[in-house]
Amino acid sequence: MNKISLLSIEYLKDKRKLDEIDYWLKIMGRPQGWHYDLDIVWILSELEKAGIKKGDTILDAGGGLGITQFILASRGYNVISLDFSKRKIPILSKGIFDIKIEDQEGLDYEHNYMGSVDYKETNKTINNKGSSIVKSLYNFLFNKTLIQKSGIINNFFKTRETLKLNRIEKEKNNSNYGSIKFLRASFHDMPIANGSVDALVSVSAIEHADKKLMLKNHSEMLRAVKKGGPLLISTSATSNREDIFDEKTLGWCFSLDSLKKLDNDFDIDYDYKKVENDILKSKEWLNRLDSYYYSDPESVFYNKRMQTLPYLPVGIKIIKS
Repeated sequence: MNKISLLSIEYLKDKRKLDEIDYWLKIMGRPQGWHYDLDIVWILSELEKAGIKKGDTILDAGGGLGITQFILASRGYNVISLDFSKRKIPILSKGIFDIKIEDQEGLDYEHNYMGSVDYKETNKTINNKGSSIVKSLYNFLFNKTLIQKSGIINNFFKTRETLKLNRIEKEKNNSNYGSIKFLRASFHDMPIANGSVDALVSVSAIEHADKKLMLKNHSEMLRAVKKGGPLLISTSATSNREDIFDEKTLGWCFSLDSLKKLDNDFDIDYDYKKVENDILKSKEWLNRLDSYYYSDPESVFYNKRMQTLPYLPVGIKIIKS
């Protein structure tokens, strides 16, 4: 059944999947967006329900350098990671995953979100900024407020843990992992054959694409998936009657009316105020909130005193007929 559902705090009850997410965040030295736990647990759960098997091919539309593609590959799926930004193979992934990269130059399309997300490599950070980290640790001895706001010590120990776990992971036999192919292309013109992938996932990406091409983007995604295969797309939702643009994330927050245009047969689960309140009241969610959110004075999450959320994550499930 095709469905539009706001992603509720219930997904944080799946401790096994949260542990899996945390493991790969540490291995790859990644921060985590405030709602990405919900997005990823929802996607993994729906893939399992759809019977997507080890060895199947999954298109990660808008994968960037996000953690989802690495989790999928670690589960044995072969991943086509499509994005319109130029990418290099992350240093921390080498020796763990078989990653191939296609031509990153030949894309006749421009968008202001291209290249806006830049993940710094953890081991480079250690090598190039070690002296500043030591200085920051020294300063902390005299200024607790500094560390409360900057998270320097927390990040220092996170970096050490990442390098240790990454080294251990590279020593394992990872022959059961799936492959990853980095493919540079736009959503509205994907160089992928009709019905050639078993499933499509997209984690918080379509809101950063050209909104005028939303239906074309969706049509291309649908074309790529095999009959009976799932499209699992998470994005940002608003309770407003009209779409709004979030300057902080450079992304659109879609109204329910806009989302419903993607298909004419959706089951709807969209109690915005309840889902928002449940997230805000969740201690589990609050404890998992990354420090870069609540240490930013310009963020609604500053000092963990948020009263509302800027948008909510919404999952769009479509089974190709």
